[in-house]
Amino acid sequence: MQKLSKRLEEMLEDWKTGFRPGIALSVISEEETIFSRTYGFAALEYNMPVSRDTQFYLCSLSKQFTAFCVAELIYEGRLNVQDRLLEHFPELPESVYGEIKVNHLVHMCSGIHEWYDMLEFSGSYNDEYPWRKTLLSLLARQESLNFTPGDKHIYCNTNYTLLTLLIEQTTNKSLAEYAREQIFAPLGMNSTFYNEDNNQIIKNIAMGYYRISDHYKRADMLPPLIGAGGVTSTLADLEIWLKTLINGTWQPEILEMMLAGDIFNNGDANEYLFGFVACDIKGRRVIRHGGAVPGFFTSICFSPSDKAGFVWLANSNDFKPERVNTGIIDILEETLFHKPEANSQAGNDGFGEFSGRYIDISTGNVEILKVTGDWLHLADLELSFLHQRDLNFFTKALKPDALILENYYGLVILRHITASKDRLLVKGDALPETSNLAEYCGKYHSVELNVDYTISANSLKLYIDAVKKYGGASLIKIAKDIFLSPSEGIKLRFQRNDKGNISSFYLDCYRSQNFKFRLINGL
Repeated sequence: MQKLSKRLEEMLEDWKTGFRPGIALSVISEEETIFSRTYGFAALEYNMPVSRDTQFYLCSLSKQFTAFCVAELIYEGRLNVQDRLLEHFPELPESVYGEIKVNHLVHMCSGIHEWYDMLEFSGSYNDEYPWRKTLLSLLARQESLNFTPGDKHIYCNTNYTLLTLLIEQTTNKSLAEYAREQIFAPLGMNSTFYNEDNNQIIKNIAMGYYRISDHYKRADMLPPLIGAGGVTSTLADLEIWLKTLINGTWQPEILEMMLAGDIFNNGDANEYLFGFVACDIKGRRVIRHGGAVPGFFTSICFSPSDKAGFVWLANSNDFKPERVNTGIIDILEETLFHKPEANSQAGNDGFGEFSGRYIDISTGNVEILKVTGDWLHLADLELSFLHQRDLNFFTKALKPDALILENYYGLVILRHITASKDRLLVKGDALPETSNLAEYCGKYHSVELNVDYTISANSLKLYIDAVKKYGGASLIKIAKDIFLSPSEGIKLRFQRNDKGNISSFYLDCYRSQNFKFRLINGL
């Protein structure tokens, strides 16, 4: 294991020196911790270093514990994956949610809008909301879903927040209490719990930070969204959990259910499991999940065939987590993992559809993207395939480049992420003319979000006011009646009436689509 330790130490070199937030990393092989290191500071204000017992907010790693609670209730016959959502929440409209089942929530293929998007786009985001009441009231106002339940996967926190309510209805206990009794206490994870109060004083807690130029500032914590997030834990406790997952000797029937997988309506495999994601990396099935909120990144990853994996926790946003994951996986493949059989290598020749000309929407420059097997070529970049579901491609180890391909309502979008900035490119030959932007201007109202937006224009761009909690945003025309805002990550699809005049638009973002706004007053 000397080579493994040396390589990982080299990868973590940046965290060994300087006054900066920290990282905690452990590598597990079967029942042994074969590498464990902590670097940096949990609280810069108090010179408190990160240790194996530092409490980190786990972000979306919390979902696997919520999923375990659901799987246990299903195994005991107290819940059924085929239960309709409306059996448990009859106040929601049948016309929108009638086809959704518990199974769709677990595997994130329900089509429900993202909870944070509903809050932010409606302007009702605040730190003290009573989320249990607010969630159902916002859902009750929605007129549509992102897609037909079971058709595809879109990662969405709302699914697991609804599962929290289901667990609490079924057990007559809070999720925090139930998870402590069923998971944390039996496994001896005595420093792990669901935290519903950001203001609670927790001993040895890590603070979250983000970098501004050459210094760090404290990140504002998001309100705890219990079930989708909310768990606080330590590296020492998560080693116990990862060994449980790798070896499968504790509650094997439930763990097997969690890792079994699901299929979409068309029979294709859904890679989102019970609180985990399954993917093929260089011919090896890997189970993983990450988490991110302002100031924190977390990740857990293991290979069932190798009975090995890793977990890491960090309390700053000044690095790219996928590069850390990729770097660790590369090292484990060279030093620990078994070589997969040659015939298990998955091919990705179908990605050739993404080859072609792309326009940088900030500059208008045209660039050529070539796809060959598991490699992307953009200008002088050569990037290796990492993850099929999100069509992500990364340079090896920690080099500062990543590409994310998305087929977005028929538009192929390419996000080029670097250490200094992110670029957005759209497949095509040229951006469309913008000579008649005035026809899109006016005041629009959304019944679903109970909010008005005003769209105005100058000679080149549209502007939309009050998007999310950050203020307005500029919009760039990328196709007929379609506009993007790269800064806000939103897309507007304008609709016309029988006379050919603009009458409404749909607002889309990555996790929520089809928020409808109707024109109420043209400018």
